[in-house]
Amino acid sequence: MSRRRSVRPMPTPTTIVLHSSAVRLVLSALTPPLLLLLGAPGLRDGLRVVPLVLVLLGVVALGAVLLDLPLRAELDADGVTRVCVLRRHRLPWTEVVALERVPVRRRRRQLGGGAGGPASASDPEAALHVGAHRRQGLVARLGPRRVVLLVDRRESFREHQAITELLRERATVMRAAAPPLDAVPAGRGPTALHRRD
Repeated sequence: MSRRRSVRPMPTPTTIVLHSSAVRLVLSALTPPLLLLLGAPGLRDGLRVVPLVLVLLGVVALGAVLLDLPLRAELDADGVTRVCVLRRHRLPWTEVVALERVPVRRRRRQLGGGAGGPASASDPEAALHVGAHRRQGLVARLGPRRVVLLVDRRESFREHQAITELLRERATVMRAAAPPLDAVPAGRGPTALHRRD
């Protein structure tokens, strides 16, 4: 007698977690101390403009890194939470108009193919130049001029599908296009597993 095993589908996670790029987090964390180290020795001899500006920039950058740089974003049925080093910023879905991509600057020079070729900078498809798909994270649009960074890294195709499913019954619109299947190679799962740049 052989027993048949039934395969149950995986339950939908109650929270979708998207992680920011580890390299960018480390570089962002190193910037404030570097600015402070460059400016502080110059202030020993008195107040001079350049060292003072460096110290002030270091303090502002430190505040931004600790209070506003998202380590990860947690999306659930009630809204999205931006998790920073010293705070958690909760955005209910009623405040979020749409989820969009972080804009990628287009290159002015030709991306290949010559003048007027298929890969010219005027071609909408040329915006997804080599590596650009990895830099397009998600932002939450809260109004016509207010956007909040959720993560700086593009989510995987499965994560995108899970987010779209989560937003299906809400007023929030998913304006971010699904990542191409070849943008995240097979075997690379959620953003937690492909943090390399």
